Amino acid sequence: MKNNTTQKEASAPSAAEIAAVVAAFKSATREEQLVLNGVMLGMATQRSITERAG
Repeated sequence: MKNNTTQKEASAPSAAEIAAVVAAFKSATREEQLVLNGVMLGMATQRSITERAG
């Protein structure tokens, strides 16, 4: 079976995107910060796995 899905090339986030994430993180509650930490760790892990496999 042929895989017809296309994968978007990963690009580095812009300074504005990083600033927005930092601002959101700073205004989040402690519990929300813990969830965001987990999400960011998962994203970094997935990116690492993808880069190694690629």
